[in-house]
Amino acid sequence: MSVDVNDRVVTQFDLNERLQGVSMPMVQLFPDDLISAERFTPTEKAAKERASTLGSESPVAESIQFYSASLRDLPAVTRDQWRALEQCASTPNVFLSPSFASTAATWLSIERPPLAVWGEMPDGRLVAWGLFEEVPPSAMNPFAILRCWQNTYTFRNGLLLAPGTEQIALAAFWKFVRTEGWHAVEFPRLVLDSTEAEHLQRSSADNQLGEVAGRIWNRARLLRANPNEVPRREACSSKRAKSLRRGRRWLERFGLVSVTVQRETDKIPASAETLLTLESMGWKATVGTALLSTAEHAAFFRELCRKLAAQQQIAFVELRVGNDVIASLSVLISGNKGFAFKIGWNPQWERGCPGFLLMDHLAQHLTELFPELTEVDSCSSPSSFIGHVWPESVRVTCCLFPLSRRMRMFLQAKSGLRAVRDLMSSFLSGPADVSSQTKPPTPIDAPPQSDVTAELEEI
Repeated sequence: MSVDVNDRVVTQFDLNERLQGVSMPMVQLFPDDLISAERFTPTEKAAKERASTLGSESPVAESIQFYSASLRDLPAVTRDQWRALEQCASTPNVFLSPSFASTAATWLSIERPPLAVWGEMPDGRLVAWGLFEEVPPSAMNPFAILRCWQNTYTFRNGLLLAPGTEQIALAAFWKFVRTEGWHAVEFPRLVLDSTEAEHLQRSSADNQLGEVAGRIWNRARLLRANPNEVPRREACSSKRAKSLRRGRRWLERFGLVSVTVQRETDKIPASAETLLTLESMGWKATVGTALLSTAEHAAFFRELCRKLAAQQQIAFVELRVGNDVIASLSVLISGNKGFAFKIGWNPQWERGCPGFLLMDHLAQHLTELFPELTEVDSCSSPSSFIGHVWPESVRVTCCLFPLSRRMRMFLQAKSGLRAVRDLMSSFLSGPADVSSQTKPPTPIDAPPQSDVTAELEEI
């Protein structure tokens, strides 16, 4: 399969101007031919100027060579460089680490084997890394695309990029993908409030690719407090804070209440077993989502903990009453970022709010417990209780970057048909509620499916 990378879009149906009252905020298609020079804003003009030096024809970008191979076929030297890049990437991501990827590929049921895509400088230095799966054409989406590889426990997608090379590496990446015959790249769980998303969006504008974003949902996160700034707002309401104090006093009737962090390599397996047991005591066991509910998932977690412990990339935060652990949280570490991967607590102590107390303690003492971390991603669902005790959040979405002329025309035609449908619906139902058109997207109860067709249907 091949794609003419010089294909151009020669027509434009400006539906946003012709169809009054129709809003399509989720579609942003800005290929070079879709907007006349007179309509460029100063920002867009700057983007075109940057594209002349940072685009895929840049000599520096041309010096980066991209390769692809099945994860199981990677040479040892590439795996070593991959591990080093994961620790120093501009946006660290433990879900792109060798430990996580290899363990998930071994134990979890996956539809397609992961495809490693990486870029190297002429001296062999690794500057870009990603794990993907090839999505073949279908009846709803007639073009082959490249989608970030994920599984049940992948809570964040993206690319590992070496600091200082992000734009030239992305320019070379887009060119490689087009040359290989893929029409788009999809990031099913892209964190919008991240340096990585900024680099992707800037590179998309520089290379006149455009982007299509799906529904947005919010996920709790924890940022390290800056002592030079005004103290951030507390996430807990006064009523909840009072409830937590009351719960702690109740726990203190049975012994000393303390929070400890376990990071010793030889003790990590025991902490992992404790968390598995605690998680299986609660509602997750009832609905069948606890790790111990599936033997392969439990084996995945045990092996992941062993591998990350050998790299000093995992810790367990444990809430104790006396010598008994009543709540436990596993924190996966990549660079200066932490990921609250799994949490479990003993429901027999529910009156003491052990889960709330544990997460609140981490929020209050992050710098003390993890001095190397600047941020902790909760990896939680939008409705999680963590949002009530962690003060910040990030926006997560499914984002697709079209690379070929035919893909852009397909997306534009699809959005146009949807706009016409919405316009006809508004005529049939009467005047539209103006206030409802200005409301931001409502967070959904659960993250959307990664299928690009499902995402496009929501636009």
